[in-house]
Amino acid sequence: MVVILVWIATNLLVAFATSTLPGFGSDSQTDFNKIDITIKMATVGILGGGISGLSCAYYLKTLGQSKIKYICLLDKSPKFGGWIQTTRFPDGAIFEHGPRTIRVGTKAGFNALELADKLALSSRILPITREHPTAKTNFILSNNQLLPLPRDPSAFFRKVPPFSKSVIRYVFKEIRTKRSNLDDESVYSFAERRIGEEVAKYALDPMCRGVAAGDARELSVRSMLPFLYETEKNYGSIVKGILKGSRISEAQDFMQSSLVQKAYREIWRMWTLKTGLNELIDTLAGTIDERGKADLIFDAKCTNLTFKDGKADILVDNENIKVDHVFSSILLMNLLHW
Repeated sequence: MVVILVWIATNLLVAFATSTLPGFGSDSQTDFNKIDITIKMATVGILGGGISGLSCAYYLKTLGQSKIKYICLLDKSPKFGGWIQTTRFPDGAIFEHGPRTIRVGTKAGFNALELADKLALSSRILPITREHPTAKTNFILSNNQLLPLPRDPSAFFRKVPPFSKSVIRYVFKEIRTKRSNLDDESVYSFAERRIGEEVAKYALDPMCRGVAAGDARELSVRSMLPFLYETEKNYGSIVKGILKGSRISEAQDFMQSSLVQKAYREIWRMWTLKTGLNELIDTLAGTIDERGKADLIFDAKCTNLTFKDGKADILVDNENIKVDHVFSSILLMNLLHW
């Protein structure tokens, strides 16, 4: 029992402290047969050319091709990618301005791997397995000191800075905490309620700033960390969910991909690409463009969106683009100003 609790504590803390892109894609496929009931061949506008907007365009082209006549993707930036931006230097050095890696282990993570496989990027991937030093070493910055997360089993039974309690005590608190009936709450509130304020402060808050450049006190746990939210709802406890859950349940929908099988077998924690994550963006945009019947437009300033007679009008650089459907991948706060 003690060994199991130590393993759970390790997984909880490492998951909270890892700064990486959580993956992308829906947990369930969109039913493209229902995308349009009255129009046989629809036109689509996509707002935003980050990984969400480009993935949307790719899946519409791939899964909804019998229903989609034309796609127009618009992005206000001078290049696609959103938060994913890579600078490559002549000496081979790579600097990531946004996320450095993509996590594996969730449905969204396996979906991202399957997408990379379909884009013929398998040979370009640099995996980080659970035995890799990067996956084994995580630090917390507190009071201008870099403090390693506890890894030695003996450390789980004593106080390790910056925490004032042993890790095992946090685990037992999580097990004893009752299930919440809240429909949603902040990431910080969730962690504070279930595990403790120090875990929220020293693990969850830094993670949210690293992954989403956001404040854990303002980010939705249901959106940011759906695995934790759903585990509490389904099992009443994160620890119980980890004990009862199965890795295969997250990966089973994507096991037709040889890359997903490899990642599952070798227990990848995360991955990146040889020339940076922008390689994924470039390949995704290039694939969409090559398949035709789509325009990917950057430096496009959209200022208004109106709906009338079953159509949508997008005002772009003082010109109207009329489409049947609109998919938005931009921040809601930005969309509300239109």
